[in-house]
Amino acid sequence: MKSLGLVEVIGLTNAIFVADAMVKTANVEVGDVEITRGFGYVTVKVLGDVGAVNAAVSAGKSVAMDLNKLVSAKVIARPHGDTDKVFLIDEAKNKKPANKKVSSKNRAAKTKTTKTNGRKNVNSKAEVVNKKAEEPKKVEKIEQKVENIDNKKETKAVAKVSQNSNSQK
Repeated sequence: MKSLGLVEVIGLTNAIFVADAMVKTANVEVGDVEITRGFGYVTVKVLGDVGAVNAAVSAGKSVAMDLNKLVSAKVIARPHGDTDKVFLIDEAKNKKPANKKVSSKNRAAKTKTTKTNGRKNVNSKAEVVNKKAEEPKKVEKIEQKVENIDNKKETKAVAKVSQNSNSQK
């Protein structure tokens, strides 16, 4: 399981600034942005290697302190495997079944269409459910691409090391 970094700030806009700084600083991915029910607190959760998560949390904490909106910042280096049952931190949330499947008849009945300035605005619970169901597939594809890139880097590094050892002989 990856390391988990948490930075809690006041306000969604500030959380977006913090998340942006965290992702730009280190090789981490945003696992979730959780909006709490009171005081306007928003928690940004990032995942990655221990060092990368530490660097990202430090950067996020610095940005939040500059904005004077920092509530808390923590790093869990090696969270227990059961932690993902409570919090979104890994593939466990992606494996949860999506909300009820909606038949095409119900989807059509629940869709509310309005016209504004010649554009269609469609608001549908079914569309939101379908989009959430597609997200795990996208995440899996991205993770596969990252893994392929990592494998290529390792192959190049091994080739370089063997090449250096051959040239030293």
